Amino acid sequence: MSHGCRNRRTPWIFDRSVYAFLNDKILFTYNSEGIGSLAIYDPATEKRVNLTLPGNTAHQLRSGNGFVQLLRGYPTQNEALIQIDDAPGYPERILYRQEALASEGYMSSPEHIAFPSNGRIAYGFFYPPKNQDYRGPENEKPPLVVIIHGGPTGQSKASLVWARQFWTSQGFAVLDVNYGGSTGYGRDYRNLLNLNWGIVDVEDCVNGARYLAQKGLVDEDKIVIRGGSAGGYTTLAALAFHNTFKAGASYYGVADITALANDTHKFEASYMELLVGKYPEEKEIWEKRSPINSVHAINSP
Repeated sequence: MSHGCRNRRTPWIFDRSVYAFLNDKILFTYNSEGIGSLAIYDPATEKRVNLTLPGNTAHQLRSGNGFVQLLRGYPTQNEALIQIDDAPGYPERILYRQEALASEGYMSSPEHIAFPSNGRIAYGFFYPPKNQDYRGPENEKPPLVVIIHGGPTGQSKASLVWARQFWTSQGFAVLDVNYGGSTGYGRDYRNLLNLNWGIVDVEDCVNGARYLAQKGLVDEDKIVIRGGSAGGYTTLAALAFHNTFKAGASYYGVADITALANDTHKFEASYMELLVGKYPEEKEIWEKRSPINSVHAINSP
């Protein structure tokens, strides 16, 4: 499991560069509403300029002589190696991009959505089904696959993921949920998961699916859920504690969260107490939140 921690992002993977020097300025990434963007800061004038460049993720910034190179993600195109020059308008050049495996006629563009969830707002990316060779029956709405990221304080991004496009090309809609606790929406939003893992994340998955059904975008009787690691835990909890989903798939998910208290590495030793509570002092909460103890309540495959 790759987690965020406390009130800041922790470098779970090293050598990730989110800023680089562009001569006497600083080019950096920032994350807002789940979208990764670029900006330039001039220390001499203390002014910031947001760059309106294509793409919705940016990472691995590296400085050169009068330029910065980085990797840029796009909704329906493969990631590209780009260069931004220190020139008027900060022009962008694509240095390399692998050819796409499918044409745009098979690619679904994600829509960032906000939906009500237990008196607050939650977020996600909605992918409608798309295949230029087929159309669904006029009198039917598409089935929905709700996908949960790992972390749990990770983030689903809107850059191209072929696994999403597989489902949408086969007639499924996809909701990639950034539930309360996800990175990319500010510290207060991320802190919603503190002591509420297995509650807030599950609520947002349930309410996101219901929101799309109420909008008439998906068939409320054909909604499934899937996720890996922490997303697998949310999947199991959603099946154990709610009846919204007709089926679920947990990949290397956590069925018993007390196992994480008893056997985890030093770097995450206190992380679970932030998300669930003190252990073993509040062991009852841990056991109640563990889907393995509510297998009898699961009535979906």
